[in-house]
Amino acid sequence: MVEKRKRSSVDDDAETDQPPVKSILKQSAEIAFPRGGESILTPLEIKKISNEAKSDVLFEQSHKASKKAKKHSSKNHPITADEEEQEKNQKVEELSFKVLQPGSYVLGKVAKVTNIELTLSLADNLQGYVPITNVSKELSKQLEAYDDQEGSEDEDGDEDMSSGDEDESIDGTEAEDNGDEQDRIVIASKSKKSAVNSEFPNLSPRFSVGQYLRAYVVENTSDSGKKRFELSIEPEKVNKGLKKDDFEPNAFVQASIKSVEDHGAILDLGMHELNGFISKKEASVGNIDLASFQAGSVLLLAVKKRSGRTLQLTVPSGSIKEESIPSSVSTIDAILPGTLVDCSITDVVEDGLIVKAFGLANGSISLTHVGKYSTSDLQDTFKVGDSIRARVYASYIQDGLRNVQLSLLPHILNLRTLAYDPKEDSAPLVAFPIGHIFEQVTIQGSDSNYLFADLGSRTTVGQVHKSRVTKGADFDSDFKVGSAHKARVLGYSSFDNVYILTMDQEKIDQKYLRMEDIPAGQHVTCKVDKIVPGKGIQVNFEDTFEGFVPDAHISDVHLLYPQRKFKIGRTVKGRVLRVATTSARPTIYITLKRTLVSANDSEIVTSFDDVTVGKKALATVERFYPGGCLVSFFGFLRAFLPNSEISETFVNKPQDFLKLGQTVRVRIIDFNKEKNRMRVSMRVAGSLSEKQEGAMKTLVSGKSIVECKIVEKQRSSLIAELTDSKLRGVLPFGQLSDKNYDECRAILKKTKVGSIVKALVISKVPKGRFVNLTLKQSLIEDASSGLLPSSYSDITMSSKVLHGFVKNVTRYGVFVSFANQLTGLILPRYLNSNDVEYLGKKFFLNQSVSCRVVRMDDANRRFLLSMKESQSGAIEPAKNPVDKHIKNLNEFIPGRITKAIVKTVKPAQLTVRLADNQLGRIDVTDLFNSFEDIQDPKNPMSQFEEGQVLRVKVIGYFDSRNHTYLAETHRRFEESVVGLSARKVDLDTGKNTKRPVLPTIEDAKVGDEVLGFVNNFSTGFMWISMAAKFKGKVSFMNLSSDISVLSNIEKVHPIGSALKLKVIDVSKQYSTVELSGRAHYISSIESVHVGDHLPARVVKVHENYVLLELGDHVDAAAYITDALDDFNQKLEDVYSTHDVVAAKVLEVDEHNKKISVSLKSENAKDKSIDSVDDLKVGDIVRGFISRINNGGVLVALSRNIYAFVRVADLSDSYLKDWKQFFKLYQPVTAKVLRSGGVGKILLSLKESDISGDGFSLKKFEDVNVGDIYNGVVKSVVEYGVFVKLDGCLNLTGLCYHTEIADHPVKDVKSIFGEGDKVKVKVLKVNQERKHLSLGMKASYFTEGENSEEEQIEDNETESGKKNGEEDDEMASDASESEKEEDFVDATYTNGNSSDEEDAPALEAETASGLSTSEGLSTGIDWTASVLEQAKDEDESESDDEYDENLKKKKKKSKRTRVSQIEDKTAEINTRAPESVSDFERLLLGNPNSSIMWIQYMSFQLQLGEIEKGRKIGERALKTINYRDESEKMNVWIALLNLENMFGTDDTLKDTFTRACQYMDGYTMHRKLASIYISSEKFDEADSLFKVICKKFGYDHVIVWVAYGRFLIGRSKAAEAHQVLAKALQVLPKRSHVEVVRKFAQLEFSEGEPEQGRSLFEGLLSDVPKRLDIWNVYIDQEIKHGDKKKAEELFERVSARKLTKKQAKFFFGKWLSYEDKNDDAKASDYVKAKAAEYAQKLAEKK
Repeated sequence: MVEKRKRSSVDDDAETDQPPVKSILKQSAEIAFPRGGESILTPLEIKKISNEAKSDVLFEQSHKASKKAKKHSSKNHPITADEEEQEKNQKVEELSFKVLQPGSYVLGKVAKVTNIELTLSLADNLQGYVPITNVSKELSKQLEAYDDQEGSEDEDGDEDMSSGDEDESIDGTEAEDNGDEQDRIVIASKSKKSAVNSEFPNLSPRFSVGQYLRAYVVENTSDSGKKRFELSIEPEKVNKGLKKDDFEPNAFVQASIKSVEDHGAILDLGMHELNGFISKKEASVGNIDLASFQAGSVLLLAVKKRSGRTLQLTVPSGSIKEESIPSSVSTIDAILPGTLVDCSITDVVEDGLIVKAFGLANGSISLTHVGKYSTSDLQDTFKVGDSIRARVYASYIQDGLRNVQLSLLPHILNLRTLAYDPKEDSAPLVAFPIGHIFEQVTIQGSDSNYLFADLGSRTTVGQVHKSRVTKGADFDSDFKVGSAHKARVLGYSSFDNVYILTMDQEKIDQKYLRMEDIPAGQHVTCKVDKIVPGKGIQVNFEDTFEGFVPDAHISDVHLLYPQRKFKIGRTVKGRVLRVATTSARPTIYITLKRTLVSANDSEIVTSFDDVTVGKKALATVERFYPGGCLVSFFGFLRAFLPNSEISETFVNKPQDFLKLGQTVRVRIIDFNKEKNRMRVSMRVAGSLSEKQEGAMKTLVSGKSIVECKIVEKQRSSLIAELTDSKLRGVLPFGQLSDKNYDECRAILKKTKVGSIVKALVISKVPKGRFVNLTLKQSLIEDASSGLLPSSYSDITMSSKVLHGFVKNVTRYGVFVSFANQLTGLILPRYLNSNDVEYLGKKFFLNQSVSCRVVRMDDANRRFLLSMKESQSGAIEPAKNPVDKHIKNLNEFIPGRITKAIVKTVKPAQLTVRLADNQLGRIDVTDLFNSFEDIQDPKNPMSQFEEGQVLRVKVIGYFDSRNHTYLAETHRRFEESVVGLSARKVDLDTGKNTKRPVLPTIEDAKVGDEVLGFVNNFSTGFMWISMAAKFKGKVSFMNLSSDISVLSNIEKVHPIGSALKLKVIDVSKQYSTVELSGRAHYISSIESVHVGDHLPARVVKVHENYVLLELGDHVDAAAYITDALDDFNQKLEDVYSTHDVVAAKVLEVDEHNKKISVSLKSENAKDKSIDSVDDLKVGDIVRGFISRINNGGVLVALSRNIYAFVRVADLSDSYLKDWKQFFKLYQPVTAKVLRSGGVGKILLSLKESDISGDGFSLKKFEDVNVGDIYNGVVKSVVEYGVFVKLDGCLNLTGLCYHTEIADHPVKDVKSIFGEGDKVKVKVLKVNQERKHLSLGMKASYFTEGENSEEEQIEDNETESGKKNGEEDDEMASDASESEKEEDFVDATYTNGNSSDEEDAPALEAETASGLSTSEGLSTGIDWTASVLEQAKDEDESESDDEYDENLKKKKKKSKRTRVSQIEDKTAEINTRAPESVSDFERLLLGNPNSSIMWIQYMSFQLQLGEIEKGRKIGERALKTINYRDESEKMNVWIALLNLENMFGTDDTLKDTFTRACQYMDGYTMHRKLASIYISSEKFDEADSLFKVICKKFGYDHVIVWVAYGRFLIGRSKAAEAHQVLAKALQVLPKRSHVEVVRKFAQLEFSEGEPEQGRSLFEGLLSDVPKRLDIWNVYIDQEIKHGDKKKAEELFERVSARKLTKKQAKFFFGKWLSYEDKNDDAKASDYVKAKAAEYAQKLAEKK
C-alpha cells in the first residue's frame, strides 16, 4: 500500500517570503576594518576579490565536472556502470535554496527596479536580488567616483553597516538582524542625498520591468535561515563559461553598455580579447531605444556575427522559428541560462521530462515548464528519444556534475516580456488579485510537490504547494485529477506564469493575507507580546500579524508603569492607526486609546476621500510649533491646528492648552488635496448665527450683566455659553473672584460643567466670535453703579478709587485694565512699598486691583495709576514760606501772585523756593517781556543770582515728563513743581487772575517778530523756545546776517541765549514755525549781488564742484578751485550735505539763473587766480586736470582760466602710455612756460622745470658701477628687462633675467609690464658700446643695511656686557647663606614693577586675532595681528626669573623690532602693491618674508578670493626656507586666522592639525586660543584651553595663568579658582609658588583684590624668605591705590632680616612711594626708620 502523503507542518522550500540576508556590502564592511587598522582597498575592490575567490573554488569544481562531461561525450569513451546508474536515477529537480548554490547560473526576469537594487523573478516562485555593486564594471567605476566625491561618506557608511548585526528598533519595536536591509538603507540614503547630483548611478533609468537577464549566484544564505539569493549580472561573471569558439551566430551573451555613440553602443562582454557592438538599427528592431540607456546598463543579446575581436550583437528575435541554435559548444560550462538548445528526451517521469542537452549536460523540465500537468498528457505528447527545443533557465552543480533546467513555456522560449496578450487578456493580478477566493477550481494534475488547478484562464493555471493544503488532508487521495476545491490567490509568478494558490482552509478564511490589505481604522483584537519601557508595546493579532503600539497610544492617560495594566499574553481591543509598508521594516501601528477605539466610524478619517469641510473627527496631537500644532488622524493624514483655533481664549503657546499625544475632537475648516494640506479647529462653530451676531452688537462692555451656563472646563479657564443667545464667553480663572491666586484656582476646580452663573461682559472679541466675562464682585458692583470706566472720557483726576484687574506685569510696572480693554499703568513708585520688588511674583494675571488716577496724558490718551493711599484729603502746611501770607501748599493755585527765592540758576530756567517743602520753576521764556529787557543776550540768566527774591505768578504745575503745565485738577501736591512766571505782562493782569492765553499755532503769521531762546541743537538747525504753545526752529543759514557766527555756532549762541527772530514759515501740521534772524532773507536771484558774503547750505558734493542753497529756490555753485583752501584735499572730505558754510558771491548770471560763489577762507593755502594778468612766465601754480586728450592735458587754474600741458612737458621720463598716470580732477603743480592771454597759457609738469634743475640730468659719462637708480620698464623680452633710468638723459639699461632675483625666474613677462617702476643697481658700464648692465637682486640692496644692523648689534652687545657686569657685581654682595632668600638685585635697582614683566605673558594669550573690524571692501590688514600673535615664546612665557630676565631684556627689546617691508626690486611710486604682478615681483626679492606673503593673502581676501588666499598660504609654507621657523609660524597663524574667519570647522581643524605636525604643538595651541578669543568664539576658546592644560599643563605655568585670565575676564571667577586648584595638582611643586603668584596678580588686575591678598598671604606664610613675593605684593597694593595696606606691607618687610642692599632697595622704594603721594610726614618716618635700620646693621658689625 502506498503511504499517504500529508502536508508537512514546516516546509522551508515552499515559503514565498524570503527575508533578506547579508549582502556583499556587509562582508566588505567587515573586511574594511580589520583589527590592525583600516584596509586601503575600497569596498568595491574588496567585493571583487571576494567574489573572484569564491568563483575560483567553484571553477575548480565546474572544471572537473566539464572534464567528466567531455569524457562522457567522447565517442571512444565507454559509459561506466556507475554513470549509467546515475543517469537512470536522475530526477526532475525544482529550483530551491538547496539546489542553487553559489556559482550557479539562472535566467531571471526583472520584477522590480529601485535606485540601488534589482529584483529578479526566478523559476519555481523564487526571487533574487542584484545590488547596485553587482551590475557592471562601468557602474562600479561611477560608484567609486561618486564615493571619492562624497569624501568621508564611505567611512560613515561602513560604520552604519557594521552596526547591522545589532538589534535595532522602529518606534520601539525590536528589529530582527537585517544587516542586508541596513546595507540597502545606507546606499539609499546616499542616493537620496544625491538627488540633485546627477552623477549618482541610479538603476531606475538603466533597466525595465520584464527584461530578461542572466545572473550568477553570489551568495545563498539559506543556511542561516534567511532566504535570499544575492545575484550578480556582471558580464565577466555570467559569460565566464564561454570560450572564443562559442561566440557563433545566435549564441546568447550578456553585455554592459560602455558608451553610446552616434551609430550604436559599445559593449563590454567581460572578456579582454573581445568587445561588442550593437547598432541603433538592430536595437530599434528589438524595440530598444539606445538613447534612453546609460553607461552601465546590462542587456541579454544574441550574436549576429563576429568580426575579428568585435562581436556584432542583436536583440533576440522573440520567435523560436526565426532563432537558430548553435551547432556545438566548447564545454558543458558554455550551456548557460538563456541558451536555446535542442535536447533529446532520455526519460518521461511523473514530475516531468529528463533530457540531455548537446549530449553533454543532464537536464530536466518540470511540469510547470512543460505545460502539461497530467501524466497521461505528458506520456502521450513526449516519447523517449524525441528531440525537443527548449530554453535553459538554470545551470548548477549537483553531485559533481553540471545540470541544467529548461523550459518549454512559450513566453520563455520566445523571451516575451508578458506571458499573456494584453490586447485580449487582463493582467493576472488584475483579473484575480491577491486575496481573491475561487469557490471552485479543478485539479488538472500534480507532481511530487505541486497541485495544478484549472482556473478558467486561457493562459494561466494555478499552482498549490503540498504545504498549502488543509492540515491532515491526503495529498494523493483528496486531490485527484478532476476534483474541485476552494482556493485563494496568494501571489503570481511572472517567470513561471502561474498563480500561487492555497487550499488551506485557515488561510482561505483568514480576513487579511498581507499587512498592506489591512485598512486604517480597522478594529482588531490584540495579544500583548512584549512591553518596551518608554517606547511602546509589541502585540500580535489574528495569529499572523505583529503590531506595535506607540507609547502615546497606550492609553488616554499617560501610564508611568504600563506593564502593570498590560500583562504579557493579555488580550486587548485596539484599532489600526496606520500600516507603514515603505519603511525599512514594515510595521502595523495600533492604538489602544479608548477614545479612538470606541469612537464612531463617522469620526474616523483615514484619507482625503473622507474629508469634507465642517466634518468633525478625532485627532492626536503630534508636534508643537510656535503658531499652532500638528495633529494626526488615522492612516498618514495630518492637519495643522492654528493657535487661534485651539480655543475661544487667547492662546500664546499651544502646549499651555494641549499635551503631546492628547486626543482631541476637531472640525475641518479647509483642505487642499493636491498640496496635501489641511487645517482644523477645536472651536465649536466657524461663524456666528444671526442671533449671536445680534447679541454681539447689543452687548455693552462694562455694562451688560448676563446669565450664562458653563459648558467646558479647561486648564486655566472656563468656557461659558450665554443662555439667551448661545454666544460663547471665556472666564479665565483669575476672573472668577476678587480673591488671591490659590483661591481662584480652587474655585476653578470646584466649578462644575452645567452650572449657571451671572457674569459681566468686560470686552468683546468679534474676530474670535466670543466675549470676555468676569465674576469679580467689585467689577459687577461698579458696573451696576455706572462707576466702571470703559473709555478714556470716563477717566478723571480725583482721589476716587477704581477697581480693575492686572492685564500684564513688566519691569516698567503693572498694567491695569478696566472694561472694553481700557488700560492704565502703575509705575513702580506708585505701588505699595512691599510690592515694588519682584513684581512678577507679587501680581498675577487678572488679579483684582484698587487704584486711583494720578496723571493723564490727553494728547496720547494715556493715564497713570497709583495704589498708594491718597493724601489729598490732608492739607499740608507750607513750611517757612517766602510769602508770609501763604499758610498751606494748596494756596499755590494758578493766578496767585506770590514771592520766591532763586535757588539755582540754569541756562534755560530758574529753580526757585516758594517754601521749604515746595519748589517752583521759571522757564526763561517766562522771565522777559521783550528783547530789550535782556541785558546780555548771550547769557540772559546772568542778571539773576541765587538768593534773589522775585515777584512771580503761579501759572500751573510743571510736568517734567512732557515738559508741559498741568491743569489744577491734574495736580499732585506731594511731588509736583509749581510753574511760575515773572513776566511783567503776566504780573500786570492782577492778583488771582490767570495768565493771558498764550498764542497758538493758529495765531502765528509770517512776518511776526518773536523773542526766542536757544533750546537745543540739531543737524543744520536749532530749536527755539518761545512764550507760545508751539515750537520754533531756525536754520543755521538763517540765524544771522553775520556769517562769522557760522564758524562756531554753539559758542556764539549757547543754550539759553536770546535771539530776536522773525517768522518766515508756519507748519500747522507739526505745530512748528520756521524762524530767521537775518535782516535780508534771500528769496530770489535778484536779491543776490556780487561781493555779498552769505551763509549757504551744502546740497550736494560733486567731483569738481559743490552745489549750495542760498535761500528759498536760490542755488549757487562753487567750482573746485573756489571751494578748496588746499588743492591736495578732496571736496567730499571737506564738505558734507547739510553743512552750512560762508560763501562769497563771485558772479551772478540772472539770465541763466546761475550764481558762482567762493568758499575759500582768507588763509587759503592755494590762492585764487582771478585773471590772466596774475600769471607770469616762470610762476609755479597749482590746478586740477579738467580734460585729457591725445595732445596733452588741460589744467583748470580757476573756474574761468585754463592752461594746456603738452605731452612733451608732462614728465622728465619717457612715458609710453602716459594717460594711465593722469586722472580727471587730479591736483597738479606746474610751471608757467607761456602766458599770452586766455587760451594761450602753456604749463610744464616736469620735475626738472618745477625744481629749476633742468640741466642737471645725468649723462652716460656720469653713471658709475654701483650706482642705484629708480627707473621705468621700457620693454620686456625673454632674456630680460629694459629699464629707462630716472634723472638721466634718455639712458636705458638691460637687466638680464639672471640678475632679476636671487633665484631663477622662469617667465619674466608674467612679472613685469611696460611702465612698471623698479629699482636697479648698475653692474657694468660699457663705454665703447654705450651699454649699461643692471641688476635687481635683493642681495644688491641689503649689503649696506646688514653692516648697519651689525654695528647696532655690536653696540648693544657691548652695552649689555657692561650692564651684565654691573648686575653681577650687585648680586655678588649676597652671602652664600642667604642665597635661598636672595632675589636679583638688578630687579630692585631697575625700579620697575615686577608684574610689568609678567604683562606680556598674560596679554599674549589674549592678543588680537584676525581683525574683523574692516570688511572685505575696505581691506584686511593682518600683519600687526599675526606679528602680535607670533611674539617670541620666551617673551610670552616670561616667568619672572629675575636673575636672567633683566640681563636679556634690553637686548631683546631692541632686537624684537618688527622688520619693515621693503620692496628690494622696486618702489612702485611709494605705494603699496596693487596687483598680483606687484606682489609676485616683490616676492622675488623677499621669498622668505612672511609679512609679504601675509599681505598677499590679505590682498586676495579683499577681492573675495578665499581659495586663492588659502593657496598662497600653502605656497608660502613650501617657499620659505626651512631654517626660518618664525617666518613659517607667521604663515601658519595667518592660515588659522583665515580658516577661523572664512572657513568651516573642518578646514580649521585640518589646518590646525597640520600646523601642530610641522610646528611646535604647544605654541600652535596657544596661538589658536588667542585667535578664538579675539574673534569672540569664547566657547571654542574655553574648550581649547582645557585641551592645552591637559596636554601641556605639567611643564608650563603660563597655560594655567592664561586660562585663569580668560575666565576672570569672562566674569567666571569661580571657574578660575578651580583652574588654580587643578594647576596645583598637575604642576610640579617647584612651580606652585609661581602659579599662585601670577593668579594673585590676576585677581588684583582683573578680578577681586581681596582674593589676590588671600593668595599672597598664603604664599608669604609658606615661603616668607622669598622677598620677590613681597616686592610683587607691594606693587599690587600700590597699583590698587590702598595706601594703608601698602604701608603695612612695607612695615612688615622692613621688619624682616634683610641684607644691606635689600634694605636699601625696600626703604628706597617706600620713600619714593611716600614722596609721590606728597606725604611729608610719612617720608620723614621712612627716613627715620631707614636710619634706625642702618644703625642696627652697623652695630652688628
